[in-house]
Amino acid sequence: MACLIGIAAGAIVLYYVARYLWELLTLDDLHNRAVFISGCDSGFGRLLALKCSKNGIPVFAGCLTRSVETVPLDVTSDESCNEAARIVKQKLTGGKYLWAVVNNAGIFSIFGPDDWTSVVDYQNHMTSTAWASCASHTRSNR
Repeated sequence: MACLIGIAAGAIVLYYVARYLWELLTLDDLHNRAVFISGCDSGFGRLLALKCSKNGIPVFAGCLTRSVETVPLDVTSDESCNEAARIVKQKLTGGKYLWAVVNNAGIFSIFGPDDWTSVVDYQNHMTSTAWASCASHTRSNR
């Protein structure tokens, strides 16, 4: 029993030491690393956009703050993704580059038992989250 308590205490100490060391790591040149966030009207996407903006990272997203660029985007449409990529590329000047794409958009709006949901509902959800990705539209040669 004492051995298990010692292992648990050691694991907890190791966790906090690792977490402390992880938080000491910093990324250089954040002001040149742009981030594109889809679906950031509320929740995680909104908080991420505000946090990145606060840390000096250029953010392209649908949030209401002056330091964030609003980009119209329908993740289920190739044309919309291509237009969003064009807008982002046009705005990235002076050594800035797209560092991350956060696909946080989702259109699944039916909650409850599976019997209430059709195959089309699942297909629409998967199209906007798992299968559709704008990342291939935003790759550029650096």
